[in-house]
Amino acid sequence: MISEFYINTCWYIGIASKTLALIGLALDMYGVYRLFHFEPEPLEKPNESIFNATIPGWSEEEKNQYRIKELLKKIDTVMSDTKALKTRSVLFKRIIIIGFFLQAMAIGLTYICT
Repeated sequence: MISEFYINTCWYIGIASKTLALIGLALDMYGVYRLFHFEPEPLEKPNESIFNATIPGWSEEEKNQYRIKELLKKIDTVMSDTKALKTRSVLFKRIIIIGFFLQAMAIGLTYICT
């Protein structure tokens, strides 16, 4: 005859496995949603003053230096945005992996008492 302890333990393990599965599924859904909804900030239209640089008294070399400086600022902004997106995507990939392992644990717990 099966002991009452075994029956109660299997009942609690069943609840725990279903809870882990739901938490894992929720983490997976959240991670996938956030991972595929990343969009970089839209680039602003180029400032016309960068290309025209019509301040009186500027030589052609000064205009070119100004243009280069402004374009380098924009490149730095894009690079920092790219790094931020990459670190966020790594975070959400880890969330997806954690959710997967929780679901695997739930499957394992389900088969303990069957």
